[in-house]
Amino acid sequence: MEMEKELEQTRGGTRVGGWPETATLPMLVLTWNCQGIGHTLTSQALGDLVRKNRPSIIFLMETKNNKAKLEAIRRCLKFDSSSYVEPEGLSGGLALWWNKEVEIDVELASKNFFHIIVTDKSVSSCWTATFVYGCPMRSGRAIVWENIIQIAQSEKLPWLCMGDFN
Repeated sequence: MEMEKELEQTRGGTRVGGWPETATLPMLVLTWNCQGIGHTLTSQALGDLVRKNRPSIIFLMETKNNKAKLEAIRRCLKFDSSSYVEPEGLSGGLALWWNKEVEIDVELASKNFFHIIVTDKSVSSCWTATFVYGCPMRSGRAIVWENIIQIAQSEKLPWLCMGDFN
C-alpha cells in the first residue's frame, strides 16, 4: 500500500511522491494483453488504468478488433496518435497509442512487434522500444526470439523491450 501511494503521480507542477516540484517526471508506458478490447468491462478497465496512471504510451496486444473500433476508444481516452496491426481473423491485433509529449517513429510493425524510436520532447532525448506479442504457438516462438536478438544486436540507442513473450 505504501509503495502504491509513492507511485501515484500528479502532473503539472505538484509534488509527486518523493520528487521535487521541478523534477522531470518519469515517462509511463503501459502494455496489456487485453484479449479483446471490444468488451465494455475491458474498455472500462483500460480507462481506469489510463486515468489513474496517465501513461504517455500504451501498447495493447490481442485487441481482436479493427482500426475503426480501436480509434473510437483511443479518442475517448484522449491519446493523440496511433499505429495498428490488424488482427488475423478472430485473433491477434496490436495497437500502439501515444500522446503529444512524445514523438514516435514506427520502424517495424508486424503481428508480433512494434519497434519504435521515441523522442521525449520534455527532455529532448531519444530511445528505442520493442513491444512484443510473442507467438502463442510453440512452433513460432523461435522466430520471434531470433527477431528480438537481431534488434538487440543492431540497436545503438537505449532500448526497452517489453510485452507478452508467451
